[in-house]
Amino acid sequence: MPSVLIVSDDEDFYPVLAEQLDKQLAFASRQVDSQTQAKQKLEGHALLVSDQPLSPSDWPCPVILAEKPVRLYDLLAQIASIVHKASFPEIMDIGQGCQLHSRLKQLVHGPSGKMVDVTDKEIQLLKALMDGGDNGVGRDSLLKTVWGFDSDVDTHTLETHIYRLRGKLKDACDSDGMIEAFDGGYKMVK
Repeated sequence: MPSVLIVSDDEDFYPVLAEQLDKQLAFASRQVDSQTQAKQKLEGHALLVSDQPLSPSDWPCPVILAEKPVRLYDLLAQIASIVHKASFPEIMDIGQGCQLHSRLKQLVHGPSGKMVDVTDKEIQLLKALMDGGDNGVGRDSLLKTVWGFDSDVDTHTLETHIYRLRGKLKDACDSDGMIEAFDGGYKMVK
């Protein structure tokens, strides 16, 4: 689970942001009051979010300045995007001679040289499925991880993306069945 360090002495800002990070993105967070404390406690955090200006420094992770008034939805989207990009290897083997090139946003089949474009959501979905391993990933977990949806949301977004992704995997990798459905979820088959 990604962890975010929040630099804030505002008693209203941290609790709201921490709650939403946990609820919407399933990210852990920790609060410090000053830049000095942040430097001491930054290790192991994927991102630093601050509501106060930080002096130029060689921070070992991305830094977001949350300027007030804060638009919480936009801030959460920015946090999710940065952590997501940092957690991806640039090239990931997905099986059957196929690789995901996340920065290029392409599936590449090594033996044939075929390349097929994929979207950011399809990349997130593939990553989540790869992380699920042989056990797979439940539908509710995929909806929360990739889209930030609660389990009680009635949507066909996941099924639509799986359908399109299966087609792209077939086009790129000449393989049917790399994504297999099971009762309540999906898994990658290498």
